Amino acid sequence: MKTAIVLVNYNGLRYLPDLFDSLCKLDYPSDQADIFFVDNASEDGSLEYARAKASNLQFKVNFIKNDKNLGFAGGNNTGVRQALKSANYKYIVLLNIDTVVDKNWLTELVKIAESDDEIGAAQSLILLHDTPELINTAGNMLHYLGFGWSGEYKQKCQMSNVKSNPKVKCQTPEIGYASGAAVLYRNDILQKIGLLDEQFFMYHEDLELSWRIRLAGYKIVLAPRSIIYHRYQFSRHKKKWYWTERNRLLVYFTMYKLRTIILFAPMFVFIEVGILVYSLIDGWFVWKLKSYWEVLASIPYIIKKRWQIAALRQVSDKQILAHMTSKLDFPEIKNPLIKFINPILAGYFKLIYR
Repeated sequence: MKTAIVLVNYNGLRYLPDLFDSLCKLDYPSDQADIFFVDNASEDGSLEYARAKASNLQFKVNFIKNDKNLGFAGGNNTGVRQALKSANYKYIVLLNIDTVVDKNWLTELVKIAESDDEIGAAQSLILLHDTPELINTAGNMLHYLGFGWSGEYKQKCQMSNVKSNPKVKCQTPEIGYASGAAVLYRNDILQKIGLLDEQFFMYHEDLELSWRIRLAGYKIVLAPRSIIYHRYQFSRHKKKWYWTERNRLLVYFTMYKLRTIILFAPMFVFIEVGILVYSLIDGWFVWKLKSYWEVLASIPYIIKKRWQIAALRQVSDKQILAHMTSKLDFPEIKNPLIKFINPILAGYFKLIYR
């Protein structure tokens, strides 16, 4: 099926040789896929390198140069919009440049999408590049208070079993949300509900889009035999917390119905107080306060977005909650208080869900 692959580059020269080498080995028909290489104003010669190597690929490569860094959402949307003008693609695939793809990556990803018309997005099985026996994410986890993280992170996954056995541990029929590192979207659904939200710039854009797709009545699934290897590093830069917290709150206040927000309010306030204390101890208190200010400044956006969500909504919040988790358990967050908070979070969720 005709597929557009969007690659967004920002000073990624160190990643491109391995990525291009792996793309050269793809078994997907050359006349059924095109690449849209979007450069976010790189200064390291990576765009020039990509232009020089494009002739080695079996696919047509379209180059788009942005005048400034538009972030993950803006960069990908630039590529997607160009793809929608160029040809009648059935699928749009986003792929991080800091990855290496298996030769069957795209074939298996499209095969999953073709298996069910209710699938709106399918994520590849993403393994850690430097330790390929370990999972980066087998479908991202979505918490009912808006937190998101890599599912089954650093758990073992036997490659031979993944390719031959559809019932191995790392396969998930439906997942919380699809990681933007390697994800397929149906073109007709994107045209119906919109692209990545450029209000986010970075972090949680993929979470927000998956939530929208599910609200429109479609499935978010894992493609376990579509495999990539990701040079993933959990960023500990303090400013990351500003983006993740700001965007988490924007998602929370735009996606849920007002009644759900009210029902979750006691636990929401409880966790926000805990985050404030933790941010003070960990040194990003100012960034947390800035996230609150940005959310307040975004009230017009939130109101407008809520109307848009209401117009596309086909399922209830209870149906959405069925795909969420009630506990916080991402291994990279080393907060000893989480083990005491999780039973409270889970108990409250169980009560409200009923």
